[in-house]
Amino acid sequence: MLLLAVSAAAQFTQLTATDDGNTLYFTSPLLLQGETAASSPAGSSELRLFRLRPDGVSLFMERGPLASPNAGGSGAGVQAPQVSGDGSAVAFTFTFVCLVQPCVQTTSESELRAAQLWDLGQGTVQMSRNARWAVLTNQTTDFSSAAQPVTTTTSTLVELAIPNFTPTSVPPPPPGALHTVASDGTLLVQPPGGAVSLWKQGGLTPVPLPAGPAGRFLLSDDASTLLYTGSWSPDFGMQPLLALIAENLASGLRALLYLAPPDNSLLPVLMAASNDARTVLYRLAGPTSFNGPAYIVSSATGQTVPIPLPDGEFVSDGTLTGAGDIAFLATTAGRIVRFTLATGALSTVLPATPYCDASSPVAAGSYTRLGCTLSGSPADLQFKLVIGGFPAPVFDTAPGSITLQVPWEAAGPNAVLIFPAPTDSPFAPTEPITVLPAYPQFLAAPAGQSTPLGLAFIKSDWSGYLTAPPAPGDIVYAYMTGLGPVQIPVATGESASLTTPDPIAGSFACRFLPQQENAETLFAGLAPGTIGIYQVAFRMPADAGAPIAGIQCSYPGGGISLIGAAPGS
Repeated sequence: MLLLAVSAAAQFTQLTATDDGNTLYFTSPLLLQGETAASSPAGSSELRLFRLRPDGVSLFMERGPLASPNAGGSGAGVQAPQVSGDGSAVAFTFTFVCLVQPCVQTTSESELRAAQLWDLGQGTVQMSRNARWAVLTNQTTDFSSAAQPVTTTTSTLVELAIPNFTPTSVPPPPPGALHTVASDGTLLVQPPGGAVSLWKQGGLTPVPLPAGPAGRFLLSDDASTLLYTGSWSPDFGMQPLLALIAENLASGLRALLYLAPPDNSLLPVLMAASNDARTVLYRLAGPTSFNGPAYIVSSATGQTVPIPLPDGEFVSDGTLTGAGDIAFLATTAGRIVRFTLATGALSTVLPATPYCDASSPVAAGSYTRLGCTLSGSPADLQFKLVIGGFPAPVFDTAPGSITLQVPWEAAGPNAVLIFPAPTDSPFAPTEPITVLPAYPQFLAAPAGQSTPLGLAFIKSDWSGYLTAPPAPGDIVYAYMTGLGPVQIPVATGESASLTTPDPIAGSFACRFLPQQENAETLFAGLAPGTIGIYQVAFRMPADAGAPIAGIQCSYPGGGISLIGAAPGS
């Protein structure tokens, strides 16, 4: 039997609801029942905007033909959806839009869909609940200087109720701000090098914040309250702890809504608030997951109500209606639920959908770990997941993840991952996945091993993991995935030979920084006796000996660069 389990993957994100709770918008990379990857102009695993009403769910918006063909991952597609309280207007942002053809420069482009479709211009949009005001924030980076690239952030305010509006230049919002545009035109801003402030009709009023870092800001839609996470000292002389704070902007009084434990093991993640911020939705993130249990707290009384989810099911995102009486939550079980504060009733509005996080490309033939909501023994799932039309061997399963081999035959830009589990969800048990011929990734060393960059490097005599910087002429063995086809093809699910070397069909070269020369690649091919794992033998150049600070590698069709830290594996 296949079971839905806890997963770090988030198939439903960026929820926003109308005041009456009858319409919910959210983003997802999933396909609706009957839809295929080929029928969608959006790229593999891009976020698309969906609308959920009592009569069902429908695709509301996705990126058009101006999308960059090279965009991908969890940041690509439709972002930052916001709906007005009455549902008459929806604002959203397209990411990775081509500025010129061929597509060598990209930007973000925001639009408003109301009585007509308005192109608001470049930047990421935030909109007031009455749909009168919107702020566009645009980041540009200048790489022309030989020194450090310079990133400039600019913001403009537009009054949507005025035809042929003229944008007004305003200071940008603080980093990490969720909502900064009130319905009376008040903005939460932070001028470069300045303090967090309120802006209205050109006037700036600084907001005194407690000492220490503050972030995840949310300005209430009536401009009465500022919510943020920041430092809070429980008692005089005690070490400050991270807290969720509500500040009355008229009186300056602060209310403590949540205080992290002394070990900071459970940190608050602000998700949403009612229009007046008297009702606040947050979740707690643990040391190993950004997901956690969710709560509704009153900023007036401090009363906290937990969201009653089953054991092992956590919240990954959520929103509130304008009055704060209804919460919508995306959970790690792959569903969206509705929680009514007055009655405590919890109901499913979108059934669980089988899902694996395919936001990053995978390589044909390679050993791969995917975050998934499907769980079961390897025997349950063996050759049951289909990638690009070919069944995948499964090596291991754990709550929230599946380790498998991507079939050698599956390479293609529009591959589809098909799940074996039936579902009542309106979304198909399939999703787009990008399968590249090669996508090199170094494997990390086991926990507790102190190796350069934390990677799986083996000493030349095979006596153990490499723990000291290699000297000139030393041979170092690295273990990787994604190095592409091999000269002597191996069947999917078949181990590499223990006696006959099987080198890759292409080439692979790396430079270990701060070395000025590439290491000599003595061998790059399948690791003997393994499935989908590669072994690379490097001979260090004459300038080796210093601690390894990073790696730059090249292979046909691309390259990778690792500076100062190992990737996950």
